[in-house]
Amino acid sequence: MTDHNHSAGRHHRTRLGRSLLTARIPRTEHTGHLIADGGSPGVGHSVWLPQASAVAAPAFGESTLPTWALERIAAQFAPHGARFGVCHGPGPARTGLDPAPSPFAPTWLVGAELYRPTDQPPTLDLALVIADPCDFEPEPTLEVTRPFWRTLGEAVKPGGLVLVHTHQHHDQAGLIDPAGAVVRDASRAGLGYLQHIALVHARLMREPLGAADPAPRQAPAIGGRRPVHRRVHTDLLAFIAA
Repeated sequence: MTDHNHSAGRHHRTRLGRSLLTARIPRTEHTGHLIADGGSPGVGHSVWLPQASAVAAPAFGESTLPTWALERIAAQFAPHGARFGVCHGPGPARTGLDPAPSPFAPTWLVGAELYRPTDQPPTLDLALVIADPCDFEPEPTLEVTRPFWRTLGEAVKPGGLVLVHTHQHHDQAGLIDPAGAVVRDASRAGLGYLQHIALVHARLMREPLGAADPAPRQAPAIGGRRPVHRRVHTDLLAFIAA
């Protein structure tokens, strides 16, 4: 990974306030291996299932986005190649975090360039926001979300896409679904909401939903009871830049 010192240019663009990792997605060969057949013609699938040989390990640190889902993002949304950028979302627990590809991430992320929060972001075809909630993390304020989504939208070419990965979580108040707040804030910043895709993590044909959850976690108690919840899907929200 290269730490990129951005040269002067695009002085009119606001800084993102988050580190941005950029790479070139190569042309996807044999997209049929990554994109399942079926569905209505011209309508994208709203539920993505992992194939039997899919790599289920996370593609990035501090996220549950599976590597197979990132590979399908490339095949589905950038089959001919694209300038790609990934950053952490506006949540307060993610301030100062750099996007870190895991050892299982696609090889096209090797040699990616890192833009610091004070750098002006480059022009992108496709942006991915890692917005997995952290335990007991408060919601970001409008003073943070407004410039974040506006600047990210400006960094993406008109007609380009901004994808946001998130999921439900528990806090002391109960079950929290951040998708609604993301859609609201991104839409107010001028991004057009396109699609909500459910990424199914369980291999349903051979992994029953009633199977024991191997991940150790201590969910917060709500009303003296702890919720029984096994996460079998996460959310991918798609927006288009104006």
